[in-house]
Amino acid sequence: MAKAQPKTTLPEGFVTLRPARSAGYYVTRKGNSVRGYFREMVETDDPFNKGAKRVFFKVELTADETVIVDSETKTERVAEIGEVIGIDEKGFLKALRDVEKCREIYFVCTGQQEKKDVKKGRSPAWLFELGAVPF
Repeated sequence: MAKAQPKTTLPEGFVTLRPARSAGYYVTRKGNSVRGYFREMVETDDPFNKGAKRVFFKVELTADETVIVDSETKTERVAEIGEVIGIDEKGFLKALRDVEKCREIYFVCTGQQEKKDVKKGRSPAWLFELGAVPF
């Protein structure tokens, strides 16, 4: 039996807002892109490094082209328009710290750094091309 919908005092055409939970996390892979509205930067304790902090960004998608790892099923899938996804801060993506809330952004992973350009003892960095719509 279907649950009865609770009554609302919102005007017609409005939907109830709830805290944005991530539908999943961006998969870092050449060609994987994100287009959407920057929602927020979140800093949490890093579960893999005691005492360290982990930063990720939340983006509400405006295109259905982004491959994510689903939060519930832990499998890869293409995210849908309107879903909010998490993006780990790394390398070139640190530029997202400077983006204002609600600004539309786009970025694409262009691959990994060439091994000849990597400092000794380091892993090749992932490279991204980032852009934002000006206000």
